Amino acid sequence: MEGCDTIHINLSKLDEALATEEIVKVAKQKGIKLISFVSGSTVAEENRWFWMIDNKFKAEQSIINSGIHYLIFRPSWFLSLCH
Repeated sequence: MEGCDTIHINLSKLDEALATEEIVKVAKQKGIKLISFVSGSTVAEENRWFWMIDNKFKAEQSIINSGIHYLIFRPSWFLSLCH
């Protein structure tokens, strides 16, 4: 993160909550000014019963509570074109 003032977090197949928490710790140490993160449109307290949503929710909370400016993308769907 040396020389950066913004980072983007887009993780998959990891413990996103734990990984994001660690990334946020380092970001604070390195003076990062903005974190962007890819979450999902269904990430909300009432949907935390589903483990993937709970993981994203916890990751979002780490970012929101970090004191660093943030931008959370909550896309509803990704579409890939196959040729």
